[in-house]
Amino acid sequence: MSRAYKKILSLFGLASVIAITAIAYGIPPAQQADVSAAPSNEIKIEIEILGNTGSASIDKPHYLDIFYDGNSATAIISYDNATSLTVWLTLPDPYSSTIIEIPLTIGANPISLDLTPYLSIYGIYTIEVDGKDLDGDYMSGDAVKFSFHAITTKPANAPSTVRVNFGAVVCKLRVQVLGTDIDFIVDSLPGQPLDGSVAFIDVPIPNPTPGGDLNWEDHIVRVTAIDCSNDELEEADVTLSLPNPPRPPDTGGSSIFGLSLGRTDFLITGLSIFSVIVILALFLICRTKSKKAHR
Repeated sequence: MSRAYKKILSLFGLASVIAITAIAYGIPPAQQADVSAAPSNEIKIEIEILGNTGSASIDKPHYLDIFYDGNSATAIISYDNATSLTVWLTLPDPYSSTIIEIPLTIGANPISLDLTPYLSIYGIYTIEVDGKDLDGDYMSGDAVKFSFHAITTKPANAPSTVRVNFGAVVCKLRVQVLGTDIDFIVDSLPGQPLDGSVAFIDVPIPNPTPGGDLNWEDHIVRVTAIDCSNDELEEADVTLSLPNPPRPPDTGGSSIFGLSLGRTDFLITGLSIFSVIVILALFLICRTKSKKAHR
């Protein structure tokens, strides 16, 4: 084979390799399988096991709510997964060792419990609820403090005025300002509101007269609740600032023959008496010398 022919074959082979290489680069790559999307052999199953654990809560009364004598007093109990419920009612001091047990009937949820038959002593009560769940185990409960009163008092928005909240059993109020002669009866009380809210009255307090060891800023106003049989039910004190008339200025003096004399009055009187005595003494001295001279 001639040298020229070999050269042509070589050039042809080189061109073929270049052409095949170019074609190979021009062909899009084959689609690879999405390994990440492939199903995994590891399967996670989350199972929430619902037990029979129960609970109970007191929706009403709220902490330190007040029930008034003669008005409705209702407790609202909610529960979950309970087979039995019991309410424990602790009486106020000094009867706090007495605890009343009130079994509840499972049925309606929440349960409405009338507390009126169990409230006979004024003060702070504790109501607790517990019970057993569906497995027969004791479940978590709840406890709330509330109070029961015939009246409560606080300063009103108006000056020298006491606001008195009272229950339906109250027919009269006795109002006293301790340390003074203020003592009067309020027997025209408003009726109980139809919406079940507590009745109240704003009682204006007269200004005390000056005197004694009275605190001239703050005074203790005592209000006593009286029922329609004139029996006293409960008393409540409130501190109230009263604009008393000012005392006469204390000059450190005394009263003589009904006259109030101060330090200045005594000083002027003393100087006047001293001046009269000095003048009288000088007059007597001069007169004595004059008599001696004539002799």
